[in-house]
Amino acid sequence: MYLLLIALIASLCAPGARAQEVPRATEVQDDSVYPEFPDAAADAPTARLRLVLDLVSGATAMPVAANVPFEVHVVAHDVQVALRGWEAQLVHDPRLVFLDKELDADIDIGKGTEVRAAYKPRHCKTGTPIVLATFRFMLTEEGAQDLVLGLAPADPASVPSVETEVELPAPIYLVCRPGADLRPFDACETCVVINPAQIEPESDAPASPLDSILAPVKGRQD
Repeated sequence: MYLLLIALIASLCAPGARAQEVPRATEVQDDSVYPEFPDAAADAPTARLRLVLDLVSGATAMPVAANVPFEVHVVAHDVQVALRGWEAQLVHDPRLVFLDKELDADIDIGKGTEVRAAYKPRHCKTGTPIVLATFRFMLTEEGAQDLVLGLAPADPASVPSVETEVELPAPIYLVCRPGADLRPFDACETCVVINPAQIEPESDAPASPLDSILAPVKGRQD
């Protein structure tokens, strides 16, 4: 239940707050109050976690020159209700050097390419798709081909609280409601291929056009 602990810490912490700063009454928000989200349909699909190289085209393969940084985006589809936290790790060919990652969670205790992130209830994410994080890499070997990036469960991984057909362990997300509603992501393994020659990314038709990623996502307002 690592993700539950991280979510609890997120509710208690106040990132960016200045020492000895006293908020005005109009600025105080109760982080114990959850926004209201509709229930998911009974036949709602399992949430999917994917990687893309471009948020507009949804490209999952492209040529990359050595010593030039490039970005890989983690995108969630079909999250049920809303997302308050998630955990996963991005695995990659050793010829790709991890540079850094960027996400707007209230807390992330994951190291390197692992993410263990959570939001305060008022910052929960909903919609499909949702851009969760951006990783930056650089190719170190000139002429290298078929470099694969994929998704894997955090290690150790949280256990879902619902029955699932997803093979476990798996990447996990926490539903934005009181309690311990942990659900699995169906995650790709060969998500992205850099300089493809003989290996192709897993085929996966998105549930909605990828250009909708650019539309505002409900959640963080500040």
